[in-house]
Amino acid sequence: MPEPGGFERYRRFDQPFWRQQALVGVYNKMKRSNLVHKLLFVASSLLCLAIGVASPEEQIPKDLRLELRTVTGSRRFRLGEAIPLELVFSSSASKKYLEPCLFLDWNCFGFPICRFTNHWTLSITPKEGWEDLHHGCHTVGGPRLPVEGDDLSAKPLVIRFDLTKRFQFKTPGVYTVRFSTDVGLDDDSNPIVDFSNPPSKRSQPNSVNVSSELQLEIVLVSARQYGPS
Repeated sequence: MPEPGGFERYRRFDQPFWRQQALVGVYNKMKRSNLVHKLLFVASSLLCLAIGVASPEEQIPKDLRLELRTVTGSRRFRLGEAIPLELVFSSSASKKYLEPCLFLDWNCFGFPICRFTNHWTLSITPKEGWEDLHHGCHTVGGPRLPVEGDDLSAKPLVIRFDLTKRFQFKTPGVYTVRFSTDVGLDDDSNPIVDFSNPPSKRSQPNSVNVSSELQLEIVLVSARQYGPS
């Protein structure tokens, strides 16, 4: 005969009834204990997951601020009109974050040498109704360009750029422009660069990521605004 399963393997019919009941009680305690252990394991796993995956708001440093805004203050532009934007960086912490070394209108000439090289992205949603005019650098050349920098402070650092030099809107509508970049920390992982002999390779620098977005409304050009042609 196959070996009995469950608590039957603990229950021997040749034993007194009180001993059978005791064995069944031991088996039930073991089942409850296993269930408790499983529940504790699931709860601890969920807690670790909640701690490890922080919300985007929690990941943004409280002492570092980035604002993307229009230079004119207006968010409505005519189709084909230039759209000047500016990035405004500031920090309430003293000597903690390096000023961004950003070249948003870089023309593929020269090699900027910065204490920290920022990796940035500029995106637009929805993905239809506009065209990206930048198709990469086919050739890159020129001299090394040392870039002196300081630390961010409460005094805003403003970096201006023309959005329409990179993107061309083709359809009227409402678009969300988002800019994201990492900002280097002023610590030993970002040493001061010897511009006469910059290192070819550096260790992983410490940085944090910040982002900002704004909505733009692109409207058709009204013939009434310009009068008869």
